[in-house]
Amino acid sequence: MNHLNSILLEGNLLADPKVIVTAPEGENWGSMVRFDIASHKIYRSGQGETRDDVLIIPCMAFGELAERILPALKCGMQVRVLGRLRCSKWTTKDGEERKSFEIVTQHVEFRRRKKGKKEEEEVAISDEEKAGENVSDSFFRYEFY
Repeated sequence: MNHLNSILLEGNLLADPKVIVTAPEGENWGSMVRFDIASHKIYRSGQGETRDDVLIIPCMAFGELAERILPALKCGMQVRVLGRLRCSKWTTKDGEERKSFEIVTQHVEFRRRKKGKKEEEEVAISDEEKAGENVSDSFFRYEFY
């Protein structure tokens, strides 16, 4: 049985996406882009104070998806990302075990202004491995109770 590993996030980009790994000349590794999303929740504490809980979520995109979102996403944009959660583990120079979590992006949605107009258009970019399948639709086929 395959387990569901799918996450849907919405937030604002903290900075422009950055290319992290580029292939040395003659190699064909493909592209990898990293970007961070800030997602926040505003709530009232038990004492009636308004609080803002901010979560910074690192995201990665690979291959053609990475190449397509790199020029499209800019700092401050509101984005919606669908992907899977991945855990990276490593050992520091001091021998300490560390791990971090990031989202491996499969689908990105955002709004951008049309040139010379005040209107915005919605744009969706998906991983080509899922060609022919609307990733958002497949996500919402699951029923949560």
